[in-house]
Amino acid sequence: MPSVEIMRPSSSAVSEPAADVVVTGIGVVSPAGADPPAWLGALDQGTPLARDTSPEGAPRPIRAAGIESFNLRDYGAFRGTVGISRTAQLAVAATALAQREAATASPIPRGDRVGVVLATAFGNLESMVRFDRGARREGHRFVDPMLFPNTVVNAAAGHVSILFGYSALNSTVSSGSAAGLQAIAYAVDALRRGDADLIFAGGAEELSYWTWLGERELREPAAPGGGAGPAPREEQVVFPGEGAAVLALERAADARARGARALAVVAAYGESFTGSGCSDQEAVAVRTSALQRALLGSARDPQDIDCVWSGARSIAWMKSNEGPVLRAVFGRGSVRVALVAPVMGDWRGASSVLQAAAAVGFLASRHIPRTELLPGQPETEPGWSGGGGMAPRTVMIYSFDSLGAGAALILSLPIEDVKEDRRA
Repeated sequence: MPSVEIMRPSSSAVSEPAADVVVTGIGVVSPAGADPPAWLGALDQGTPLARDTSPEGAPRPIRAAGIESFNLRDYGAFRGTVGISRTAQLAVAATALAQREAATASPIPRGDRVGVVLATAFGNLESMVRFDRGARREGHRFVDPMLFPNTVVNAAAGHVSILFGYSALNSTVSSGSAAGLQAIAYAVDALRRGDADLIFAGGAEELSYWTWLGERELREPAAPGGGAGPAPREEQVVFPGEGAAVLALERAADARARGARALAVVAAYGESFTGSGCSDQEAVAVRTSALQRALLGSARDPQDIDCVWSGARSIAWMKSNEGPVLRAVFGRGSVRVALVAPVMGDWRGASSVLQAAAAVGFLASRHIPRTELLPGQPETEPGWSGGGGMAPRTVMIYSFDSLGAGAALILSLPIEDVKEDRRA
């Protein structure tokens, strides 16, 4: 049976270098589309994709980045998909795209040597709400049995394995916004142990009115005595999104043996956990350790990082909440910081996989998207700046969850591509 991993890493966790694992395929289904030029172009342009939309179960339109006209049939002829959740459908579609790219040169390994690790914060919240509402209103004897399978948090990962016939391993990581990077690290460890020859590691999250409502309540607390609370600060403004992102990961030797192109190398991973009751200073120190451990594991210095992909919800949020961490790691030197949430919306458990997929896409295209220059950016340079023609070779992806989990991943160009760039 599929397993569920509720990740609560210790603050001392650090992975060994994982340079023997490479990315051979990426699949993204996003509000900007599923074709790489479309969603990478949207991130490069930096225009928010929020619009008025009505997700299932919403009594009124909400401002969000939803995927319009999504149809799983556009991604393959799948049998047995009646009744599966939107989250699962998004995960299946993104996996199909990642598998297609990974199999460009030659077929991927047989199904019993292929695994799935999926990150999600809520699973399928809409099914959970509908099932709970039915139980409360009609009693437990009259709940809809078709809804129950979708209420299980690892249902989406299970559907991916079943529909594609992958049976090496199946796991779900649920730890908030850091879950995606932890899912990638989980997959890397499994590959290094020999548990599988190829693993599709990713994340999926559907747009839910209930998630939007809960986040709005957190951002807009009621005023004393009732009524509307204070307007949210700029750094708290965020709009929800939905989508799925999946990476095809395999050992470098296996990829070479079957002639697959390595898009990026997983250089190292670091993680941390901020317990409750920590002071702001302690929280910065613990979060900083995740980035420093990733640098240590990759044997790289801060100046070797060409671009940092932040998990922050907005530019203002990144500056106020993550600025101290970036200054602690990079000193006063400038580093380009790219974000996905201000464009694609907050994908919650899947956001950091989208960050990683974007990092791979821009590495492969030798391009840096619109970025912030931090921490040494002058105050006279607000807003996003163009990445220009700089060709990145090493990038860092990080994400900090409000519940305390923190993770950082370093990806680099394959050495063959670096040598080719030097010859050019």
